[in-house]
Amino acid sequence: MGTDEMAQKAREENQIIKHLLEELLDQIQTRPPAPVSDWLQGLEAKAEALCAHLQAYFQIEEEGGFMQPVLEKNPASAKTIEILKEEHARFIAELKALIHSIQDTQRIQRTEIDTVCASFKQLIASLRQHEQNENALLQAVFSDDIGTND
Repeated sequence: MGTDEMAQKAREENQIIKHLLEELLDQIQTRPPAPVSDWLQGLEAKAEALCAHLQAYFQIEEEGGFMQPVLEKNPASAKTIEILKEEHARFIAELKALIHSIQDTQRIQRTEIDTVCASFKQLIASLRQHEQNENALLQAVFSDDIGTND
């Protein structure tokens, strides 16, 4: 896949992820009506779609996306890049664990819904912070030192 194609694919995945995050957040902010199992199945479907797109997006970032050019321009960013990669793996593992926790819809009690919702909200907040950290790294590495050494 060429650089332009990879960039286009990354933009597409990013837009899908943003949309899925909003859908997931909308769903967890509304308390489930009876039966809870239907609500959980919808939540599971959205979470599984998000997981698939996150995996594709993270793969693009790690295998030829922004990480390699950042390392080439600023080798000192290697530790930050490694932390970001570790976060990718952690996010996928957390999302898969959440999906697994809601798959047995017959056993989940209404009282556990708040815990599930809180876990999804925390994951969404962490994903958004991660994206901000990546953007900050890109800006730091590729922006000119405007205003210095005048």
